[in-house]
Parts: sequence; structure tokens; C-alpha cells
Amino acid sequence: MLTRDRALALAVLLGTLVLAIDSRGIPAPSSWQTYGSALMPQILLAVLGVLGAALLIKSFLPGAVNGPPVFPELLGFVQRNKHILVLFILFGIYVFVLPLVGYLWATGGFLLAALALLYVRTVRRALAAIALAIVVSALIYAIFHYGLRIRLP
Repeated sequence: MLTRDRALALAVLLGTLVLAIDSRGIPAPSSWQTYGSALMPQILLAVLGVLGAALLIKSFLPGAVNGPPVFPELLGFVQRNKHILVLFILFGIYVFVLPLVGYLWATGGFLLAALALLYVRTVRRALAAIALAIVVSALIYAIFHYGLRIRLP
């Protein structure tokens, strides 16, 4: 039976595995670096992997309190908090659209949609959400592009 602890442990282990595979793409240390940029992420991923494995093992030990099955509880949570699921869907769309239309349009659209979902109830709030989406997107772009000299998509 998939309980809350087992589901969390499996999610942590899966995420750790994906990130560990992806961290292999971090460049090797240069001549002036002792350890390289990959050391800290790999240490953190090792700790996460050990903790995830410990939680999974603990959930199978006799006397472990695992709580109710995860699927009925998750379904009830989603039904009570539909806006959270919609935010995840919006973020997935944002990640997909970002390379296609660029940072400013994708981020402005995502912020506007998220604010509309969570904040907008009146015309005044809608106007504030539009202004906030434009200003925040442009401000972050300006900081990265001009201040930090980091090119955004």
C-alpha cells in the first residue's frame, strides 16, 4: 500500500536520481579550482538520497505509523485546493512556452495568469495585476540583463 511516507520517500529518491544524472553535466574543475562546481550539489544530493532511503526503509519496519493511503487523501486535497493544481499546470505551460516566446512574454503571461487565479476579484485588482506582471517581469529582466549581464531567453 502506498502511504504518505512511502510516496514522499519515492518522490525524494526519484527527484534525487534525476538531479544526480543531470549534475553529471556540470563542468569539471578548472586548473584553479580544487573541487569544482559539482561538489556541493552532489553532496546535497547524496544527503537527500540517504534520507529518502532511510524514510522508505523506516516505512516498512514493524510498528511504523504510515498514516492513511496517499491517493484518497491526495484526491481530497486536490478537490479542496484546485488553485494549487492549476498553478502547477500554469507553471508547466510557462516552462514549455518560455523558449518559444522569450522571457518577457512568458513571464508576464505566467504572472498575470497566476495573479488572476489567486488575486483578481475586481476590476481594480485586475488593473493592479496587469501592472504588477509588467513591472516585475521588466524589472527582473533589467536586473539580469543589464545589472548581472546574464542573458535570459
